Amino acid sequence: MELPIGLSLEQQFNLRAYADQIKQLNQ
Repeated sequence: MELPIGLSLEQQFNLRAYADQIKQLNQ
Protein backbone atom coordinates (compact mmCIF):
# COMPACT_ATOMS: atom_id res chain seq x y z
CA MET A 1 0.00 0.00 0.00
CA GLU A 2 1.46 3.31 -1.09
CA LEU A 3 0.98 6.18 1.33
CA PRO A 4 0.89 9.86 0.39
CA ILE A 5 4.13 11.74 0.94
CA GLY A 6 3.99 14.08 3.92
CA LEU A 7 2.54 11.72 6.48
CA SER A 8 4.54 11.33 9.66
CA LEU A 9 5.82 7.89 10.60
CA GLU A 10 3.25 7.76 13.39
CA GLN A 11 0.42 8.53 10.96
CA GLN A 12 1.69 5.86 8.55
CA PHE A 13 1.81 3.31 11.38
CA ASN A 14 -1.72 4.20 12.49
CA LEU A 15 -3.04 3.87 8.93
CA ARG A 16 -1.43 0.45 8.52
CA ALA A 17 -2.76 -0.76 11.87
CA TYR A 18 -6.22 0.48 10.88
CA ALA A 19 -6.01 -1.24 7.50
CA ASP A 20 -4.95 -4.50 9.19
CA GLN A 21 -7.98 -4.31 11.49
CA ILE A 22 -10.30 -3.83 8.49
CA LYS A 23 -8.74 -6.83 6.71
CA GLN A 24 -9.30 -9.01 9.78
CA LEU A 25 -12.93 -7.88 10.06
CA ASN A 26 -13.54 -8.70 6.39
CA GLN A 27 -12.18 -12.24 6.64
